[in-house]
Amino acid sequence: MSLKDTISKIDEVIQKPFTLRPKFYYWLFYALEFCWVVIGCYWIFTSRSILICVIFLVVFAILHHLGTLASRLRN
Repeated sequence: MSLKDTISKIDEVIQKPFTLRPKFYYWLFYALEFCWVVIGCYWIFTSRSILICVIFLVVFAILHHLGTLASRLRN
């Protein structure tokens, strides 16, 4: 099994849940993203820590990427 086959298999496994109910996942990830922004803003303004900002941005990027993927599969 080549690296290309392995990557395509991983990509297929990641996309499978999205193809079953893409509209549900589209709204789920955007709702989670909105909640995360609210929680993250609270954390950033109360703690003023660089680590909290970095964690917030990483999780936000992951949620945004998953929401975009679900959006593409929905159409």
